[in-house]
Amino acid sequence: MELFLQSWNALYFLVFLLSLWLISQKFYKSSTIKLPPGSHGLPLVGESLSLFWGSPLDFLSTRRKRFGGVFWSNLLGSPTIVATTVESAKFFLSCADCGPSGLFARLIGPKSASEVIGSEHALYRRIILGMMVPETLKCHVGFLSNQQVEDNLMTMLFGGHHTTALALMWLIKHLNENPQAFKEVEEEQRRILLGKRTKYSLTWEDTRQMPATLRAVHESLRLSNVVGVVTRKITKDISYKGYTLPKDWMIHVYMPPIHLDDSIYPNAAKFNPSRFEVPAKTGTFIPFGYGDRICPGRALSQLEQMIFIHRLITKYRWEPVNLNSTTSYWPMPSVKDGYLVHAMSIYVQQIGHAFVVLHSRTRSIPGAHRLQKLTAPLHEPGMARSIVTLSARRPSSIIPPKRWKTCPGVTISCQ
Repeated sequence: MELFLQSWNALYFLVFLLSLWLISQKFYKSSTIKLPPGSHGLPLVGESLSLFWGSPLDFLSTRRKRFGGVFWSNLLGSPTIVATTVESAKFFLSCADCGPSGLFARLIGPKSASEVIGSEHALYRRIILGMMVPETLKCHVGFLSNQQVEDNLMTMLFGGHHTTALALMWLIKHLNENPQAFKEVEEEQRRILLGKRTKYSLTWEDTRQMPATLRAVHESLRLSNVVGVVTRKITKDISYKGYTLPKDWMIHVYMPPIHLDDSIYPNAAKFNPSRFEVPAKTGTFIPFGYGDRICPGRALSQLEQMIFIHRLITKYRWEPVNLNSTTSYWPMPSVKDGYLVHAMSIYVQQIGHAFVVLHSRTRSIPGAHRLQKLTAPLHEPGMARSIVTLSARRPSSIIPPKRWKTCPGVTISCQ
Protein backbone atom coordinates (compact mmCIF):
# COMPACT_ATOMS: atom_id res chain seq x y z
CA MET A 1 0.00 0.00 0.00
CA GLU A 2 2.80 2.40 0.94
CA LEU A 3 4.58 1.59 -2.32
CA PHE A 4 1.34 2.26 -4.21
CA LEU A 5 0.96 5.72 -2.62
CA GLN A 6 4.56 6.59 -3.35
CA SER A 7 4.03 5.64 -6.99
CA TRP A 8 1.00 7.93 -7.26
CA ASN A 9 2.88 10.79 -5.59
CA ALA A 10 5.70 10.35 -8.07
CA LEU A 11 3.17 10.36 -10.93
CA TYR A 12 1.54 13.59 -9.64
CA PHE A 13 4.98 15.21 -9.45
CA LEU A 14 5.82 14.17 -13.02
CA VAL A 15 2.47 15.56 -14.26
CA PHE A 16 3.21 18.83 -12.43
CA LEU A 17 6.64 19.10 -14.07
CA LEU A 18 5.14 18.27 -17.48
CA SER A 19 2.52 21.03 -16.98
CA LEU A 20 5.21 23.57 -16.20
CA TRP A 21 7.13 22.53 -19.30
CA LEU A 22 4.03 22.80 -21.53
CA ILE A 23 3.24 26.25 -20.14
CA SER A 24 6.77 27.43 -20.74
CA GLN A 25 6.67 26.08 -24.33
CA LYS A 26 3.37 27.85 -24.94
CA PHE A 27 4.33 31.26 -23.61
CA TYR A 28 8.10 31.58 -23.74
CA LYS A 29 9.95 31.74 -27.00
CA SER A 30 13.33 30.25 -27.79
CA SER A 31 16.31 31.74 -26.01
CA THR A 32 17.51 33.00 -29.41
CA ILE A 33 14.94 35.82 -29.09
CA LYS A 34 16.38 38.83 -27.32
CA LEU A 35 14.01 39.86 -24.53
CA PRO A 36 14.31 42.80 -22.13
CA PRO A 37 15.85 41.92 -18.76
CA GLY A 38 13.46 40.46 -16.24
CA SER A 39 12.51 37.54 -14.02
CA HIS A 40 10.04 34.68 -14.34
CA GLY A 41 9.51 34.44 -10.60
CA LEU A 42 7.88 31.38 -9.05
CA PRO A 43 6.40 28.54 -11.15
CA LEU A 44 2.82 29.26 -12.29
CA VAL A 45 2.22 32.29 -10.06
CA GLY A 46 5.29 34.14 -11.30
CA GLU A 47 5.71 37.47 -9.50
CA SER A 48 2.00 38.12 -8.92
CA LEU A 49 2.27 37.58 -5.16
CA SER A 50 5.03 40.18 -4.93
CA LEU A 51 2.92 42.65 -6.90
CA PHE A 52 -0.20 42.17 -4.76
CA TRP A 53 1.53 41.84 -1.39
CA GLY A 54 1.97 45.55 -0.73
CA SER A 55 2.22 48.78 -2.69
CA PRO A 56 2.60 48.27 -6.46
CA LEU A 57 5.07 51.16 -6.46
CA ASP A 58 7.39 49.22 -4.12
CA PHE A 59 7.28 46.22 -6.48
CA LEU A 60 7.98 48.41 -9.51
CA SER A 61 10.72 50.45 -7.82
CA THR A 62 12.64 47.32 -6.82
CA ARG A 63 12.57 45.91 -10.33
CA ARG A 64 13.30 49.23 -12.04
CA LYS A 65 16.52 49.47 -10.02
CA ARG A 66 17.44 45.94 -11.05
CA PHE A 67 16.25 45.74 -14.67
CA GLY A 68 15.52 49.29 -15.86
CA GLY A 69 12.35 51.08 -16.91
CA VAL A 70 11.14 48.28 -19.21
CA PHE A 71 11.36 44.66 -18.07
CA TRP A 72 9.54 41.37 -18.40
CA SER A 73 7.81 39.41 -15.69
CA ASN A 74 5.14 36.77 -15.15
CA LEU A 75 2.01 38.50 -13.83
CA LEU A 76 -1.54 37.19 -13.49
CA GLY A 77 -0.56 33.95 -15.18
CA SER A 78 0.87 35.54 -18.33
CA PRO A 79 4.34 36.58 -19.50
CA THR A 80 4.25 40.36 -19.38
CA ILE A 81 6.24 43.34 -20.58
CA VAL A 82 6.15 46.00 -17.85
CA ALA A 83 6.55 49.63 -18.99
CA THR A 84 7.25 52.35 -16.43
CA THR A 85 8.81 55.21 -18.42
CA VAL A 86 7.31 58.05 -20.45
CA GLU A 87 8.90 56.84 -23.68
CA SER A 88 7.77 53.22 -23.29
CA ALA A 89 4.26 54.26 -22.22
CA LYS A 90 3.84 56.40 -25.33
CA PHE A 91 5.17 53.58 -27.53
CA PHE A 92 3.02 50.75 -26.21
CA LEU A 93 -0.17 52.80 -25.80
CA SER A 94 0.14 54.00 -29.41
CA CYS A 95 1.32 50.72 -30.92
CA ALA A 96 -1.03 49.37 -33.60
CA ASP A 97 0.04 45.81 -32.74
CA CYS A 98 -0.84 46.13 -29.06
CA GLY A 99 -4.57 45.42 -28.85
CA PRO A 100 -7.06 44.92 -26.01
CA SER A 101 -5.81 42.64 -23.27
CA GLY A 102 -9.14 40.82 -22.86
CA LEU A 103 -8.79 40.78 -19.07
CA PHE A 104 -12.28 42.21 -18.56
CA ALA A 105 -14.03 40.77 -21.61
CA ARG A 106 -16.07 38.30 -19.58
CA LEU A 107 -17.06 40.97 -17.09
CA ILE A 108 -18.12 43.78 -19.43
CA GLY A 109 -18.66 41.85 -22.67
CA PRO A 110 -16.70 41.24 -25.89
CA LYS A 111 -18.45 44.04 -27.79
CA SER A 112 -17.48 46.89 -25.46
CA ALA A 113 -15.35 49.80 -26.65
CA SER A 114 -12.46 48.57 -24.51
CA GLU A 115 -12.39 45.15 -26.22
CA VAL A 116 -12.91 45.84 -29.93
CA ILE A 117 -10.43 47.25 -32.47
CA GLY A 118 -10.35 49.15 -35.75
CA SER A 119 -13.45 50.79 -37.21
CA GLU A 120 -15.70 49.16 -34.62
CA HIS A 121 -13.70 50.77 -31.82
CA ALA A 122 -13.80 54.15 -33.59
CA LEU A 123 -17.58 53.88 -33.94
CA TYR A 124 -18.10 53.10 -30.27
CA ARG A 125 -15.86 56.01 -29.25
CA ARG A 126 -17.90 58.42 -31.37
CA ILE A 127 -21.10 57.16 -29.79
CA ILE A 128 -19.77 57.37 -26.23
CA LEU A 129 -18.30 60.84 -26.79
CA GLY A 130 -21.63 62.01 -28.18
CA MET A 131 -23.81 60.40 -25.54
CA MET A 132 -25.11 63.78 -24.40
CA VAL A 133 -26.17 64.73 -27.93
CA PRO A 134 -29.48 63.06 -28.86
CA GLU A 135 -28.78 63.44 -32.59
CA THR A 136 -25.69 61.23 -32.23
CA LEU A 137 -27.72 58.43 -30.70
CA LYS A 138 -30.42 58.75 -33.36
CA CYS A 139 -27.81 58.22 -36.08
CA HIS A 140 -26.44 55.00 -34.62
CA VAL A 141 -29.07 53.35 -32.44
CA GLY A 142 -30.67 51.44 -35.31
CA PHE A 143 -27.34 49.90 -36.35
CA LEU A 144 -26.36 48.45 -32.95
CA SER A 145 -27.26 44.99 -31.73
CA ASN A 146 -28.56 44.38 -28.22
CA GLN A 147 -25.18 42.94 -27.22
CA GLN A 148 -23.33 46.01 -28.49
CA VAL A 149 -25.62 48.31 -26.51
CA GLU A 150 -25.47 46.18 -23.34
CA ASP A 151 -21.68 45.71 -23.43
CA ASN A 152 -20.98 49.42 -23.88
CA LEU A 153 -23.43 50.44 -21.17
CA MET A 154 -21.63 48.00 -18.89
CA THR A 155 -18.30 49.53 -19.94
CA MET A 156 -19.44 53.02 -18.99
CA LEU A 157 -20.83 51.86 -15.65
CA PHE A 158 -17.75 49.79 -14.85
CA GLY A 159 -15.26 52.39 -16.06
CA GLY A 160 -16.93 55.56 -14.83
CA HIS A 161 -18.66 54.85 -11.53
CA HIS A 162 -16.16 53.62 -8.99
CA THR A 163 -13.20 55.40 -10.58
CA THR A 164 -14.83 58.85 -10.40
CA ALA A 165 -15.99 58.22 -6.83
CA LEU A 166 -12.44 57.33 -5.79
CA ALA A 167 -11.03 60.34 -7.63
CA LEU A 168 -13.44 62.60 -5.72
CA MET A 169 -12.50 60.98 -2.41
CA TRP A 170 -8.79 61.63 -3.00
CA LEU A 171 -9.47 65.19 -4.16
CA ILE A 172 -11.43 65.96 -0.98
CA LYS A 173 -8.69 64.40 1.14
CA HIS A 174 -5.87 66.29 -0.58
CA LEU A 175 -7.68 69.63 -0.35
CA ASN A 176 -8.47 69.09 3.32
CA GLU A 177 -4.81 68.33 4.08
CA ASN A 178 -3.43 71.31 2.12
CA PRO A 179 -4.86 74.62 3.43
CA GLN A 180 -3.20 76.81 0.79
CA ALA A 181 -4.58 74.77 -2.10
CA PHE A 182 -7.99 74.67 -0.39
CA LYS A 183 -7.98 78.46 0.02
CA GLU A 184 -7.22 79.04 -3.67
CA VAL A 185 -10.03 76.73 -4.76
CA GLU A 186 -12.42 78.18 -2.17
CA GLU A 187 -11.79 81.77 -3.27
CA GLU A 188 -12.32 80.81 -6.89
CA GLN A 189 -15.59 79.02 -6.17
CA ARG A 190 -16.78 81.78 -3.83
CA ARG A 191 -16.26 84.39 -6.53
CA ILE A 192 -18.42 82.37 -8.91
CA LEU A 193 -21.12 81.93 -6.26
CA LEU A 194 -21.21 85.59 -5.17
CA GLY A 195 -21.08 86.79 -8.78
CA LYS A 196 -24.58 85.49 -9.37
CA ARG A 197 -27.07 88.37 -9.41
CA THR A 198 -30.12 86.34 -10.32
CA LYS A 199 -31.42 82.91 -9.36
CA TYR A 200 -28.38 80.74 -8.74
CA SER A 201 -27.53 78.17 -11.41
CA LEU A 202 -24.08 76.88 -12.34
CA THR A 203 -23.44 77.18 -16.08
CA TRP A 204 -20.98 75.76 -18.57
CA GLU A 205 -19.33 79.17 -18.74
CA ASP A 206 -18.81 79.06 -14.96
CA THR A 207 -16.88 75.79 -15.27
CA ARG A 208 -14.54 77.51 -17.74
CA GLN A 209 -13.66 79.98 -14.97
CA MET A 210 -12.21 77.36 -12.61
CA PRO A 211 -8.46 77.13 -13.44
CA ALA A 212 -7.40 76.66 -9.79
CA THR A 213 -9.98 73.90 -9.33
CA LEU A 214 -8.90 72.14 -12.52
CA ARG A 215 -5.25 72.30 -11.40
CA ALA A 216 -6.26 70.71 -8.09
CA VAL A 217 -8.15 67.98 -9.97
CA HIS A 218 -5.10 67.26 -12.14
CA GLU A 219 -2.74 67.19 -9.17
CA SER A 220 -5.01 64.83 -7.25
CA LEU A 221 -5.24 62.51 -10.27
CA ARG A 222 -1.44 62.56 -10.57
CA LEU A 223 -0.88 61.71 -6.92
CA SER A 224 -3.68 59.20 -6.37
CA ASN A 225 -3.30 57.15 -9.59
CA VAL A 226 -6.81 55.72 -9.23
CA VAL A 227 -6.32 53.74 -12.44
CA GLY A 228 -2.67 52.86 -12.02
CA VAL A 229 -2.18 50.49 -14.95
CA VAL A 230 -3.32 50.09 -18.55
CA THR A 231 -3.09 46.62 -20.12
CA ARG A 232 -2.61 45.55 -23.73
CA LYS A 233 -1.92 42.29 -25.58
CA ILE A 234 0.67 41.94 -28.35
CA THR A 235 -1.05 40.75 -31.53
CA LYS A 236 2.15 39.91 -33.45
CA ASP A 237 5.88 39.95 -32.72
CA ILE A 238 7.11 43.52 -32.39
CA SER A 239 10.51 45.15 -31.90
CA TYR A 240 11.34 47.68 -29.21
CA LYS A 241 14.83 49.10 -28.73
CA GLY A 242 16.53 46.03 -30.14
CA TYR A 243 14.33 43.59 -28.21
CA THR A 244 11.79 41.20 -29.74
CA LEU A 245 8.49 41.11 -27.86
CA PRO A 246 6.57 37.92 -28.69
CA LYS A 247 2.99 37.66 -29.85
CA ASP A 248 0.38 36.94 -27.13
CA TRP A 249 2.48 38.48 -24.37
CA MET A 250 0.76 41.04 -22.20
CA ILE A 251 1.77 44.70 -21.84
CA HIS A 252 1.31 46.49 -18.50
CA VAL A 253 1.88 50.26 -18.59
CA TYR A 254 2.09 51.61 -15.03
CA MET A 255 1.35 55.29 -14.33
CA PRO A 256 2.69 55.76 -10.74
CA PRO A 257 6.41 55.54 -11.67
CA ILE A 258 5.80 58.31 -14.22
CA HIS A 259 3.52 60.51 -12.12
CA LEU A 260 5.71 60.21 -9.01
CA ASP A 261 9.07 60.70 -10.73
CA ASP A 262 10.97 63.60 -9.11
CA SER A 263 12.81 64.27 -12.36
CA ILE A 264 9.47 64.97 -14.06
CA TYR A 265 7.59 66.50 -11.12
CA PRO A 266 9.99 68.05 -8.56
CA ASN A 267 9.08 67.01 -5.02
CA ALA A 268 6.58 64.65 -6.62
CA ALA A 269 5.12 63.28 -3.36
CA LYS A 270 3.82 66.75 -2.40
CA PHE A 271 0.34 67.96 -3.37
CA ASN A 272 1.09 71.11 -5.35
CA PRO A 273 -1.54 72.13 -7.93
CA SER A 274 0.56 75.12 -9.04
CA ARG A 275 2.82 72.73 -10.97
CA PHE A 276 0.00 72.52 -13.56
CA GLU A 277 0.11 76.27 -14.24
CA VAL A 278 2.35 75.09 -17.07
CA PRO A 279 0.78 72.25 -19.09
CA ALA A 280 2.43 68.87 -18.54
CA LYS A 281 4.67 67.58 -21.32
CA THR A 282 3.22 64.95 -23.63
CA GLY A 283 3.18 61.52 -22.00
CA THR A 284 4.03 62.73 -18.49
CA PHE A 285 0.40 63.06 -17.31
CA ILE A 286 -1.60 60.00 -18.35
CA PRO A 287 -4.28 59.26 -15.69
CA PHE A 288 -6.71 58.42 -18.52
CA GLY A 289 -4.26 56.55 -20.72
CA TYR A 290 -2.73 57.71 -24.00
CA GLY A 291 -3.17 57.31 -27.74
CA ASP A 292 -6.22 56.28 -29.75
CA ARG A 293 -7.63 54.22 -26.89
CA ILE A 294 -7.46 57.00 -24.28
CA CYS A 295 -10.46 56.97 -21.94
CA PRO A 296 -13.39 58.65 -23.76
CA GLY A 297 -14.83 59.80 -20.43
CA ARG A 298 -11.84 61.88 -19.31
CA ALA A 299 -13.48 65.28 -19.96
CA LEU A 300 -16.70 64.20 -18.26
CA SER A 301 -14.81 62.89 -15.23
CA GLN A 302 -12.95 66.17 -14.76
CA LEU A 303 -16.17 68.16 -15.23
CA GLU A 304 -17.94 66.03 -12.62
CA GLN A 305 -15.15 66.65 -10.13
CA MET A 306 -15.20 70.43 -10.68
CA ILE A 307 -18.98 70.63 -10.26
CA PHE A 308 -18.86 68.44 -7.16
CA ILE A 309 -16.11 70.55 -5.57
CA HIS A 310 -18.05 73.74 -6.35
CA ARG A 311 -21.13 72.41 -4.55
CA LEU A 312 -19.09 70.97 -1.69
CA ILE A 313 -16.99 74.05 -0.96
CA THR A 314 -19.80 76.59 -1.34
CA LYS A 315 -22.31 74.60 0.73
CA TYR A 316 -20.34 72.50 3.23
CA ARG A 317 -17.35 72.27 5.53
CA TRP A 318 -15.97 68.91 6.57
CA GLU A 319 -13.41 67.20 8.75
CA PRO A 320 -12.25 63.57 8.57
CA VAL A 321 -13.49 61.15 11.21
CA ASN A 322 -10.16 59.32 11.28
CA LEU A 323 -6.99 61.36 10.77
CA ASN A 324 -4.84 58.22 10.73
CA SER A 325 -6.57 56.21 8.01
CA THR A 326 -4.30 53.96 6.00
CA THR A 327 -4.27 53.29 2.26
CA SER A 328 -5.41 50.11 0.55
CA TYR A 329 -4.02 49.53 -2.95
CA TRP A 330 -6.24 46.75 -4.28
CA PRO A 331 -8.21 46.67 -6.44
CA MET A 332 -7.69 50.45 -6.62
CA PRO A 333 -5.94 52.92 -4.30
CA SER A 334 -8.38 53.91 -1.56
CA VAL A 335 -8.55 54.94 2.08
CA LYS A 336 -9.44 51.81 4.05
CA ASP A 337 -12.33 53.38 5.97
CA GLY A 338 -13.67 55.11 2.85
CA TYR A 339 -12.60 58.53 4.21
CA LEU A 340 -15.60 59.17 6.46
CA VAL A 341 -16.12 62.84 7.33
CA HIS A 342 -18.15 65.03 9.67
CA ALA A 343 -19.95 67.54 7.45
CA MET A 344 -21.57 70.92 8.13
CA SER A 345 -23.90 72.68 5.73
CA ILE A 346 -23.19 76.38 5.28
CA TYR A 347 -25.18 79.27 3.87
CA VAL A 348 -23.97 82.58 2.55
CA GLN A 349 -26.30 85.50 3.27
CA GLN A 350 -25.91 89.17 2.50
CA ILE A 351 -26.32 91.61 5.42
CA GLY A 352 -25.91 95.16 4.20
CA HIS A 353 -22.74 95.21 2.11
CA ALA A 354 -21.21 92.17 3.78
CA PHE A 355 -21.70 88.43 3.48
CA VAL A 356 -21.72 86.04 6.43
CA VAL A 357 -21.46 82.27 6.52
CA LEU A 358 -24.15 80.37 8.40
CA HIS A 359 -23.45 76.84 9.62
CA SER A 360 -25.63 73.89 10.46
CA ARG A 361 -24.30 70.55 11.61
CA THR A 362 -25.55 67.74 9.38
CA ARG A 363 -25.40 63.97 9.63
CA SER A 364 -21.92 62.54 9.43
CA ILE A 365 -22.23 59.26 11.31
CA PRO A 366 -25.38 57.58 12.70
CA GLY A 367 -26.66 59.21 15.90
CA ALA A 368 -24.36 62.22 15.76
CA HIS A 369 -26.09 64.99 17.74
CA ARG A 370 -24.00 68.08 18.44
CA LEU A 371 -24.27 71.68 19.51
CA GLN A 372 -21.88 73.76 17.46
CA LYS A 373 -20.42 77.23 17.93
CA LEU A 374 -18.18 77.95 14.99
CA THR A 375 -16.35 80.81 13.33
CA ALA A 376 -15.60 80.76 9.61
CA PRO A 377 -14.64 84.01 7.87
CA LEU A 378 -14.82 84.39 4.15
CA HIS A 379 -11.41 84.88 2.63
CA GLU A 380 -12.34 87.89 0.50
CA PRO A 381 -11.08 91.19 2.00
CA GLY A 382 -13.73 93.25 3.74
CA MET A 383 -16.07 90.35 4.42
CA ALA A 384 -17.54 90.11 7.91
CA ARG A 385 -16.81 87.24 10.26
CA SER A 386 -19.71 85.33 11.71
CA ILE A 387 -20.36 83.35 14.86
CA VAL A 388 -23.13 80.85 14.50
CA THR A 389 -24.85 78.71 17.11
CA LEU A 390 -27.23 76.05 15.83
CA SER A 391 -28.80 73.21 17.74
CA ALA A 392 -29.21 70.01 15.72
CA ARG A 393 -32.31 68.30 17.10
CA ARG A 394 -32.08 65.95 14.15
CA PRO A 395 -28.61 65.16 12.84
CA SER A 396 -29.56 66.05 9.27
CA SER A 397 -31.82 69.01 10.00
CA ILE A 398 -31.26 72.20 8.02
CA ILE A 399 -32.83 75.42 9.23
CA PRO A 400 -34.54 77.36 6.41
CA PRO A 401 -33.25 80.90 5.71
CA LYS A 402 -36.55 82.50 6.75
CA ARG A 403 -35.97 81.35 10.36
CA TRP A 404 -32.62 83.12 10.70
CA LYS A 405 -32.47 86.50 12.43
CA THR A 406 -29.76 89.05 12.99
CA CYS A 407 -28.64 89.73 16.58
CA PRO A 408 -26.47 92.62 17.92
CA GLY A 409 -23.08 92.87 16.24
CA VAL A 410 -22.50 90.32 13.51
CA THR A 411 -23.74 87.31 15.44
CA ILE A 412 -26.22 85.13 13.58
CA SER A 413 -28.49 82.89 15.59
CA CYS A 414 -31.65 80.86 15.07
CA GLN A 415 -35.05 81.40 16.65
